[in-house]
Amino acid sequence: MRIRFTLSLLTATAFLIAPAGASAVASTVTLSIKTPTGWSGRIFALPTQGAGVSKVVTGAGTVRLPVASNRVSGMSLQLFSSKGKYLGPVLLNRNSAGTSGSVRLRSTSSSTLNLGELVVLSGFGRLKTSLASSKVQLTPGSIRLVSGKPTGAGRLGLAAPPAGFRARAALSLPSCGSSNSESGPGGDCDLDGVPNVVDVDDDGDRTLDMTDPQSARSSAKVTPYSGIIQRYPGAQNVQAGATASTINAALGSSMEGLRFAFYLGQPYLMPGGPSATPLDAVWAECPSGMTWCAGASSTVKANGFSEIGFGLDDANGGAGTKWYDFTGQNCTPGVGSPRYTCVARPASYPRFGFNLLNTEWGPTWTAFFTPNAADTLGTVIPGDTLSLKWRSAPTATVGEMPVSIRPYFVTTPALVNAIGSSSYTVTNASSSSTPGSVGNPIGA
Repeated sequence: MRIRFTLSLLTATAFLIAPAGASAVASTVTLSIKTPTGWSGRIFALPTQGAGVSKVVTGAGTVRLPVASNRVSGMSLQLFSSKGKYLGPVLLNRNSAGTSGSVRLRSTSSSTLNLGELVVLSGFGRLKTSLASSKVQLTPGSIRLVSGKPTGAGRLGLAAPPAGFRARAALSLPSCGSSNSESGPGGDCDLDGVPNVVDVDDDGDRTLDMTDPQSARSSAKVTPYSGIIQRYPGAQNVQAGATASTINAALGSSMEGLRFAFYLGQPYLMPGGPSATPLDAVWAECPSGMTWCAGASSTVKANGFSEIGFGLDDANGGAGTKWYDFTGQNCTPGVGSPRYTCVARPASYPRFGFNLLNTEWGPTWTAFFTPNAADTLGTVIPGDTLSLKWRSAPTATVGEMPVSIRPYFVTTPALVNAIGSSSYTVTNASSSSTPGSVGNPIGA
């Protein structure tokens, strides 16, 4: 598939949230796109840190992406399908050997920058005619290519490690600590071409972010973490007779199935901005093709959690409340348990709302949700993305960034034997009972 477009940087009105004290002067990224019949998706202009902006593409035409001027430097273009599937970054520059390149723009005083023809390939897009190195950001921003392809392309950033990949200094990899600009959603800690907000292993240490404490403290802060709540009987274990069908049924339970959680400090949404004053609202939005969390017919439920109590669950027999109908809550520290007392926002606020916790560390935005999908394995796909959105006031400009679903566990371990002063086999209450049942809860 080939997509032809022209990208222009033009003086215009700012549509992106800029850090406090930033100039109001802005640029507009204009994509003149000629697409094959039926092609649809989303193009996202993603800065290294903070808010980006996106537009839906439904066919041939012009897409205008207003971008604040102080966000052009380091900005990349990311491609997504109409179902939220990540299609990859746009490679703007590559060397003649096809071993390195850049996906980021450099700041420019020019009013117009033409990119020409874009070729969409498996896992990424690239310009037919590479931009000159003077027009792209290379430090940081130079990425590794294999046969002209970013090493993380088509793999959600789980790139095969280069020789000596643990020697980060030798590879010129940024440390991506919390104070490093590369730790932002649009940064690329392992230089594989896939931004942190989508990369399942964003620092390239071969440990998935869902289990990597280093990423959890920095680059992976904006992504939701997950867990499964499975009680006996019914807990799924691969050594105890679990099948794809039984796993799917357990994951889809609104009471005991797969759950996700956002827990976001406001400074990560607005780096350099006013972090002490809470935003007016934070919410999620899914593309129309992501059926389990898009629109009124979505199945996803908003759940309570220990700090605010489980009223959202209790109001619906423990199953949570429909996230589509939830506009979020303002929560202030209380006395005893739960820790916070919450007041629901008006129904006029955005759906798929987040809770605001006014913590001692500043405003923190949370959302706990259960997909409750009929076919979790087939529809809740790692790498698919929803949009995280926020505003400072009801009439203010909306900030946005893509957020991906990360790989999640689908079964639970079963204890068979233990080793103490001597090794022994766990004895179940009834070894003749079906593994995973009340009579044989641990497994055999």
